[in-house]
Amino acid sequence: MFLKYEYGFIGYGVSNKAAVSFLVSEGIKNLFVSSDSRLSEEDRLFFHNNEIEYEEKGNSEKILNCRQILVSPGVNPSNPIITKAYDIGIPVMTDIDLADRYIGKNVKKIGVTGTNGKTTTVELTTAVLSSGFRTMSAGNIGISPAELINDKNIQFLVYELSSYQLHYLKNIRFDFGALLNVTEDHLAWHGNMKNYFDDKMRLSTISDNFAYNADSVCLEKDFDFLKIGKNKMEKCACHIDLGNKEYMINLRGDLKRIDYSGLKLLGEHNIYNAAFASLIGVYYGITEGAIEKSLEEFLPEEHRMEIFENYKDVEFVNDSKSTNADSLVNAIKTFHKKHNNLILLCGGRGKGEDYTILSQEIIGKVKKTYICGENSRELRTLLEGKCDFENFENWNSLIDSVFDNLEKNTTVLFSPGGSSFDFFENYKQRGEYFKKYVNSKLKSLNL
Repeated sequence: MFLKYEYGFIGYGVSNKAAVSFLVSEGIKNLFVSSDSRLSEEDRLFFHNNEIEYEEKGNSEKILNCRQILVSPGVNPSNPIITKAYDIGIPVMTDIDLADRYIGKNVKKIGVTGTNGKTTTVELTTAVLSSGFRTMSAGNIGISPAELINDKNIQFLVYELSSYQLHYLKNIRFDFGALLNVTEDHLAWHGNMKNYFDDKMRLSTISDNFAYNADSVCLEKDFDFLKIGKNKMEKCACHIDLGNKEYMINLRGDLKRIDYSGLKLLGEHNIYNAAFASLIGVYYGITEGAIEKSLEEFLPEEHRMEIFENYKDVEFVNDSKSTNADSLVNAIKTFHKKHNNLILLCGGRGKGEDYTILSQEIIGKVKKTYICGENSRELRTLLEGKCDFENFENWNSLIDSVFDNLEKNTTVLFSPGGSSFDFFENYKQRGEYFKKYVNSKLKSLNL
């Protein structure tokens, strides 16, 4: 049977754009792009100049006339085109698998996944390994590995891997895999918690070495992998000593102690994230001193528990990166310890999660909760009659109300606990909006 296209692409986001650009640079012809959304004029011009066929605002069966399909990770596997591709035996993969065909065989590949903390841990691990090796980050962090193929000096590639990407991965193998935690997330995409958990655990089957957080609720079983945790010290490859602020890492019978007291990241969950980076660093021979220096010099990223203003003993925190219930629980635990007067601003697009544990945290630790977003109804149902809260139709009105009731010695925590897509394009736009609106309110108070 004659196949018209060498590669077909479903979706045209960051990953597939990078893959198409790389293949064009290699002189590979007969590409077809199928985009469910409208393409930009720039994209159409690029396709025209490089003789790439395309369709937009929908996926047709035309793409099935290809040898292999690269799918944007967010495309649901229940998509009828994907289903038909599987039925007729067309390989479906991502840019990660494509790039792995071209990336040098001597490059060490580290895979990091988890419900929360992936980006921070990837950046920490990259920082630690960079003290001894040429190291780059790729994957869900926003950089396709296809963009890095021509960098022949790379020694380590640290991949951030979403559950979507893990679902589709075909042939790549990682030298070291890390599973940070597993809590409910993306259930609408995966269908149920078992499917989500299985896709996360899939990293253990495609990694030569694998470490996991033995204290994470869904991972408390005694898996036969390297363990990180603050309990069961004799069984942990990395024991977290919260009292002495150190990691005791025992690999190959050689105990290393890493002092993490210089870590600037807030929250116990970030102590775990740094533990993974430290364990991987020790595994690959980075010295204790170099690891401690990397942890101390690592600065928190914007939109992640970011304290950006302090006005008359009122602390404003932008945690827009909080896109699920568990990340919001971590934020509440972190900032409740600083001030008893914790004011919470939350709400977003839900992901099919159970908010019971979250509601218990809010009821027990938050002085007042301001809610806005598509998941407002679910939150209100759990909080009704149990704590002080208000619901708003838009964020401007919500923030105005917060300012009308400001008190000293208060933390104002913006931690949505849901995706941003009900009001914003992404969590970065949401966080930038919040900071800008708060700063405009503060400026008016100072006039």
